[in-house]
Amino acid sequence: MPPANRLVRVLEVPLEDDLAEFSRYLWDESIPHRFHEEVGKQVLVVARADDAPRAREAYDAYRAGKLEIRAHSGRWRLVDSRKLLLTWRRMPVSSAIVALCILLFPATWGDSGTPSLVLRWLAFADFQIVGEYLRYPDFVTTMSSGQIWRLWTPALLHFGALHLIFNLLVFWILAPRIEIAMRSGRLLTVVLLVAPLSNGAQYFFSSWPLFGGMSGVVYGLLGYLLVAQRYLPHPMLQVPSAISGVLLVSLVLFSFGILELFDIRVANVAHWSGLGAGVLLGALFTWHDRRSLLMRDAIDGEGD
Repeated sequence: MPPANRLVRVLEVPLEDDLAEFSRYLWDESIPHRFHEEVGKQVLVVARADDAPRAREAYDAYRAGKLEIRAHSGRWRLVDSRKLLLTWRRMPVSSAIVALCILLFPATWGDSGTPSLVLRWLAFADFQIVGEYLRYPDFVTTMSSGQIWRLWTPALLHFGALHLIFNLLVFWILAPRIEIAMRSGRLLTVVLLVAPLSNGAQYFFSSWPLFGGMSGVVYGLLGYLLVAQRYLPHPMLQVPSAISGVLLVSLVLFSFGILELFDIRVANVAHWSGLGAGVLLGALFTWHDRRSLLMRDAIDGEGD
């Protein structure tokens, strides 16, 4: 897995030039970038080398007054099919996970006395409702029978519309940052490692198989990004402090059982274990990426 792409320097412009509209255009065109200030000038860098020619061409058109910049009446606008296809191509893992969660959402609907077969198949352990009791096999029996998929599938289950919307909204804020900066394989690896760790921890702590949601994975992505953004110079890895602050404060508050006063159960163990797993993976991968980057720089220096 290659390390995070090094930023590509595209152009230099005077400090007094206001490029806010041009920057908005680049984001509309799904070109991750940032401007930083140097002595007497501002420099545009992009996250992907293949976006550099597009950014230069767009800037030339912008300076010539030939660039069509859509007027924004607000933060929300309709997305055409071309944009959706572009999103899928650039973020296939993020898009696929969101689609799976939405597709499987109806599995948790219906009378609690008659759970759907899909819910039974995707829960951490198969179960049966007998009277007022829930019967299910222990972990060893479940795994020895070959039902290994249950380590991952609870993350795809959501119990209620608000549960689904909140988890997917935060997931969509965090996951594409890893996928764009470090490619799809890295995001998939992090998700596949965090999900069974957070799901397993929640099950062993509660001894209850009926839980679910992407929140454990979301906290894993947050932990990964908090480490990566500190050591890898990539604009997409930067998590807005407001988002990380809200998530971390919520994690602490929920751990005191505040929501349980309103009969809302929260998988706190999955959240904490997901965050811890994400931090650990972030440290391991970041160490590997920085080492690879230093080795590549050393080889490039010898070539010069």
